[in-house]
Amino acid sequence: MINYLKLMTIILFIANLIACKALEDPIYKDVSRNDWTMPEKEPVEDKEEIIKAAIIGKFMLDSQARHDLFMEIESVPFSFKAGKSEFETASDLSTGVQMTTDLFTGTVGSGQGQALGLAVGVAALTFSAFSDDGSHDVTSGIFLPAEMDGVKIDTPEQAMSVARKMVSDKIQTIARKMNFSALCVEGCDQARSTYLLKNMDYKASANPERYIPKEIGIYVSISPFVENEDLSKYDSLATGFEVKWMSENINGFQFVMASDNLFNNTQVKFIEGEDGLPTIFGDLRFAKTELGRKITRTLHNTPHTFFGSSEISYSILYFNDRVYNFYSDGRYETFRDYAKPEFQQGL
Repeated sequence: MINYLKLMTIILFIANLIACKALEDPIYKDVSRNDWTMPEKEPVEDKEEIIKAAIIGKFMLDSQARHDLFMEIESVPFSFKAGKSEFETASDLSTGVQMTTDLFTGTVGSGQGQALGLAVGVAALTFSAFSDDGSHDVTSGIFLPAEMDGVKIDTPEQAMSVARKMVSDKIQTIARKMNFSALCVEGCDQARSTYLLKNMDYKASANPERYIPKEIGIYVSISPFVENEDLSKYDSLATGFEVKWMSENINGFQFVMASDNLFNNTQVKFIEGEDGLPTIFGDLRFAKTELGRKITRTLHNTPHTFFGSSEISYSILYFNDRVYNFYSDGRYETFRDYAKPEFQQGL
């Protein structure tokens, strides 16, 4: 018994030392401060905006919530224009709304990033990637019109080219705002690419709860683009422009960040993934730091891209210059509040 008590004392002592040491980790401090700060609710006053956010975050919702959402769309008049087509009511948006709604309420499969198969028609949604209740933990994507910045987009390949340039330009803008340099490392003309951002004037943060890295690695993966008239009519309602092209997967625009961390000697590295394609190595917690959130906020300050997560401590939807709280997958009104003011801030 004495030996057992001694052993437990030693184990607890070591565990306490490890825990205390972890508290010195600057990324841990930054992320923990964000997690432990209770969100300040700012309600979304416009019901139409709540519905638009729900359309974008539809795959975060469970089957019944999606059903309720699309039934609500049928009954609510919308008064904005998308391109040259004015949509007076949701019934103008889609023929066969009931068919679409039925498909959205199916419960099938699982697997992050699995293709929806939208190119072969809306019926392929029955093979999409959902959890048991019909929801998905992570969703992201890119929407493109038939023409952008004077460039016509007639094929999936052209859509991919436009999307790659759009994302690359946004990364350069983000780097400039932080006084970082930005270099494409691998896959620069591919759907899957990596970037290195270097701090050009590195100074350790004076605030121990704000982590500033020397380097940031970025991994980008864009799914192939497809056309789908049934879905694009809803997405057009949310984006405010006529959507012709959309990234195919539920998680169709993966933007992953990893930083260095001097505390544990972690460095940003560019490596080959299990599939032989480029990926990154580093401290992935950086995305949840204040600076990481600001980068994500700036990335999605457009109606062309979005990112949603239902992960605990990171339940949020970034879209069109706004950040929405996500509370539950059981109601489409879950996007009824904006995230707290500091989460709304970009770079």
